[in-house]
Amino acid sequence: MIETLRTITEGEIEDIALENMINAKLTQLVATKNVRFKQYANSDPAPLGYYSFCFIPSGFGKDKAVRFIDKNFMPFLKDKITKMIDRYKQELQSRLYAEAAQLETKARKEAEKLAEEQLRQVRPCNINIADATFTALYYEAEKIEQIGYGAICIKLMELGDYIRDAVKGDGTAKELLPKLKDVSDGDFNPRLTRTDADRHEISGIATIGIFCCDFNSVRKEKNKEYLMELLDGGMGRRSFVYFFDKNVQLNPIELDWKREEKAYQNAKEIAIWLEDVFDKIPMNMVCEFSNEAKDLLNEFKKECKQQSKELMQENELLAKAYGGAYWIVSKLSVTKAVIAEPTNNLISVKYVEQAIDFYRRIKPYLSMVIKEKEPDEVDKLRNFMLQWAKKASEPIKSGEIRKGIDHTNTNTWKSFKNEWLPSVLDWLEKEYNIIVRPYTGFGGNTEAWQVVK
Repeated sequence: MIETLRTITEGEIEDIALENMINAKLTQLVATKNVRFKQYANSDPAPLGYYSFCFIPSGFGKDKAVRFIDKNFMPFLKDKITKMIDRYKQELQSRLYAEAAQLETKARKEAEKLAEEQLRQVRPCNINIADATFTALYYEAEKIEQIGYGAICIKLMELGDYIRDAVKGDGTAKELLPKLKDVSDGDFNPRLTRTDADRHEISGIATIGIFCCDFNSVRKEKNKEYLMELLDGGMGRRSFVYFFDKNVQLNPIELDWKREEKAYQNAKEIAIWLEDVFDKIPMNMVCEFSNEAKDLLNEFKKECKQQSKELMQENELLAKAYGGAYWIVSKLSVTKAVIAEPTNNLISVKYVEQAIDFYRRIKPYLSMVIKEKEPDEVDKLRNFMLQWAKKASEPIKSGEIRKGIDHTNTNTWKSFKNEWLPSVLDWLEKEYNIIVRPYTGFGGNTEAWQVVK
């Protein structure tokens, strides 16, 4: 799957980031059958879940990658969930009308009216929930609770916009983001109002999250602080976090039609295999770890706790994240096991090894997110472009911008400009509704920009 996605995204995204996205969607696939697991023989079954953070620059294909997984690796999932919802709706309709038929005329008509209203409230299938509100998540969880089939997948491909809105005081974003840590383990605790007095606590709902954005969208001091509060408040230890390292040498793929055609053919074969896996997974299967798997998880847990203790004075966020890593590794072990052996509910040690290996490979990226900060010169660029754009009467050349922010090193200007100017122009549009676009009127190789709105 990674090889196919690498081709589709033209080699612009690291394999481990693609693997992070794939893990999330495979967890959704398994969890849709209401697969749960026991940490210990006598513990209560727990739902699966997976949170994937991917901080990837704009234009590298993160949206394309997730869409491709849905449409080409798992195209069957929506139809299968829709059929289950339709079946539930038919059974509910039969039951409600049978109950109404036992009543007298006036009471029967009232019962039939209430039945129709209840049937209208059965929500359609949502493979992904984007632009989510917590209320929408609650109703989705309620539907899954009623049907006994499905998983919630929250897909925020512009997480930076949500964080910016929360910092500005937007009620929807401020309510949703802090609650993500709670719903990661399947618990939905509603805010009760007089009009929603029938709401109740829901638990055991598998919740998957795919949270992506260009890190430039959260570099601004208050936005970065908010992100750190989310991670420190519980998201860090509940998530697998990837951060684009500009020092890593990527190998862009020069595409030709034969390579692309082969990638789509591979995707078809993967889809056939995954559908067969999905059909074989028993509904409501409860998985347990073998004794060897428990031994390894126990050793890993002790390692995580020791690292957490050593880091607590130096970096509390990392300490908390490391301390809770065994739990997300346990969940990932189940996903890997069920995909490989869909009818076997005993998790062998090799799947725990695979999950731990993935965790160790992605682990360093969280500390990169914490340490990453915006250079002071970017703030100068932001202020300069804002002042120019507010009163611009003619285009501005690249050299004029460089001189305007006192960037004296002409050798580093091109890389600085290419890395930071696009996000500054996005910021102008989102914050001030000022649209700046490239200007080609000077001819030759002269780079310039003009205000178009």
